[in-house]
Amino acid sequence: REKIKECEIADISAPFASGAIGTVFTTDVLSILFNSVTGVGYHGKLDTQGQYSTKSAITSFGEFVKMAAATYLDIDPSELRVGKQNYRFPECVSEQIFIADTLENGAGYTRRLYDQKIFQAALNAYYTSVIELWESEKHKDCDLSCPDCLRNYGNRLSHHMLDWRLALDLTELTLGLPLRVERWLVNALNAAKRFANVCKNIGIEVKVEMSGELPVIIYNGMNAYILSHPLWHCREGLLSDQQQDSSFELKAKYGLLVKIEFVDIRHLAMKPHEFIIKMNKIHND
Repeated sequence: REKIKECEIADISAPFASGAIGTVFTTDVLSILFNSVTGVGYHGKLDTQGQYSTKSAITSFGEFVKMAAATYLDIDPSELRVGKQNYRFPECVSEQIFIADTLENGAGYTRRLYDQKIFQAALNAYYTSVIELWESEKHKDCDLSCPDCLRNYGNRLSHHMLDWRLALDLTELTLGLPLRVERWLVNALNAAKRFANVCKNIGIEVKVEMSGELPVIIYNGMNAYILSHPLWHCREGLLSDQQQDSSFELKAKYGLLVKIEFVDIRHLAMKPHEFIIKMNKIHND
């Protein structure tokens, strides 16, 4: 009896299935995918595996679109929700943005945004209203995002991903405007010098100079980091004209044996330790 009872208890307590609890509801959804943007990414596609800043760029643009739509439609931003999903191209992996009505069965807001003229008008109106403030001296201390640009309580879980410069970059490209590379390049030389000072403080000697339009960090004799726009790809064969010109000029000065690596300016500024570790490894090898 005791043995049977023990077995019965064991059987009852054993898990019989596994799963997850969730909710599904019907609503209108608008998807946005960058697949033919001029001059950036993997032939116009934002490569989330091969480019450090593209996930932040897509997340930031999603929040920008949400705020633009809410302002244009005169609704609370909580009436819309933003999400992302991986999207696989033959060449690379990217992410597509989803804009959806918060209310079940939809409130009609997303359906209005599906109209290209309304979407462009909403995006352009909000862009025009914020760009002067975001690029002003008053906002200069905001290196990534703040409550005066992209951050709010509703997107608190994504604060670490938001970057107002990347949001403006993708907005301008969406509106058919040229990529304003100077938004990043104007501070690129200072970013290189700050990195050089960090290296100097830990006993690593590097040299900073300009090659073409881009700053270069020379280390370990014949190795170089060429700082590049966050939306430019850093892989050979996918380089921008500015990257190629900088590379040619550097090789003309130091010879063909110089080892060049193209580096996202934002990546270097946010995680300098990753590059210092790599430099130390090359030096030790």
